[in-house]
Amino acid sequence: MKKKIFVLILLTFNLIASDKYTRDDSRDIVFDNSTGLTWQDTIDNKQLRLTWDEANKYCADLTLNDKNTWRLPTHQELFSIVEDKKYNPSINKAFKHTINGFYWSSTEVKGRTSAWYVRFDYGRDGTINMTSKNYVRCVY
Repeated sequence: MKKKIFVLILLTFNLIASDKYTRDDSRDIVFDNSTGLTWQDTIDNKQLRLTWDEANKYCADLTLNDKNTWRLPTHQELFSIVEDKKYNPSINKAFKHTINGFYWSSTEVKGRTSAWYVRFDYGRDGTINMTSKNYVRCVY
């Protein structure tokens, strides 16, 4: 009896975990069902490396999925899509266009010319100078 209960709990957890994201291939977006955020996941994510100011402007100017309210995600939002047990990349398979490099967040370091980033190799984060060129993934 204990084995059956354990299997049922495990199967229920897998269904919930796999339902966290919904990908729309026709629009190159990923919807996060738990936060309500919509993420850009275009081929640009694999090619575009910008400074922090350029990344903010790129997101503000982006029109995708009939929306023009895109922005650079906060550090907390960007870090929320990291998957702990996945590596190279450490992100759900719903995100098809991810490099194992630094991705900008909009979160600045007070009193410095640095901002937070998230790396999708092992899900690490840190701060880096805003003039560095890093990858961009916009959100609304």
